[in-house]
Amino acid sequence: MALTSGERSALWRKRQRNDTEKHEKYKQKERERYLKRKERGNIKLVHDMSEREKRSKRRAWKISSKTYRDRTKKITAALKLTMTPPNSPPDNGPGQSREIQNRDRGRRKKNLNRSKAYREQFKLRIALNKERRIKDMYKKRYYRLKNKNIKRTESQIDNEVEIIMNDRAKTKTAITMYSILINNIRGIQMLKPPKREC
Repeated sequence: MALTSGERSALWRKRQRNDTEKHEKYKQKERERYLKRKERGNIKLVHDMSEREKRSKRRAWKISSKTYRDRTKKITAALKLTMTPPNSPPDNGPGQSREIQNRDRGRRKKNLNRSKAYREQFKLRIALNKERRIKDMYKKRYYRLKNKNIKRTESQIDNEVEIIMNDRAKTKTAITMYSILINNIRGIQMLKPPKREC
């Protein structure tokens, strides 16, 4: 599976930190770049900003901090799931029985959601293929009429063009929905903890 841009960047940063000399050169270049941008006026210090710019910058900092905290919480939760030792053998106690029931219920719900996502994916594929066939049909019809040089009224031409444009819009919508669904499925699979070995 190909790495995303963020994963490639993280891997590059990790390799660079392991090489002390390269990392120091990188930090020096970043400092020089910062000073040049500051001289050009691309970077403003807080005391150089207007009140409106300060408020805007504070809002951006708050949003960035919240995003970082949320991402850290998700990563920590995922690590806890992978590092949690396997449960001890269940006994006949009511607490253990309730815990097993809750775990089974959560597993069933996750499987149902995954099955639903796959069904939606299958339906979208069918709709996409249907829209492609319709588009190809109108394209062939257009070239046939063009080659035969059939004279038609302006209203007939406008109607056919409108039908073709509507079909193109439907196709674009189907492709967009399919892409969103695929990205959601990949996100779920990436967050799923690895299976524990017995």
